[in-house]
Amino acid sequence: MGGLFGFFEFAEQDELDAFIKQQELKLECTNTLEPFVHIFTHFELTITPVVVEVKSMPDCVHDQQLLWFDTHNPPEVGLAAPTKKLVKVLTAIG
Repeated sequence: MGGLFGFFEFAEQDELDAFIKQQELKLECTNTLEPFVHIFTHFELTITPVVVEVKSMPDCVHDQQLLWFDTHNPPEVGLAAPTKKLVKVLTAIG
């Protein structure tokens, strides 16, 4: 989905754990949400969202390609259809 904003995708929990460590995030909690399916023209994508709540926002992001997405004050970026679904869910849970 070139040029569109998307959340991080991790195939395994250890990949998420490594990212959290690399970004030096201090976790409040994690919450795995109900999986949902998005159907593209030629395939289905099953998404299992994991919400990671941090104790405080880091001073900086270690990669200039990253953007913190605030559901209360969302940045003006292009979103793919499954990302829009996920933003809706995240906005609803607060």
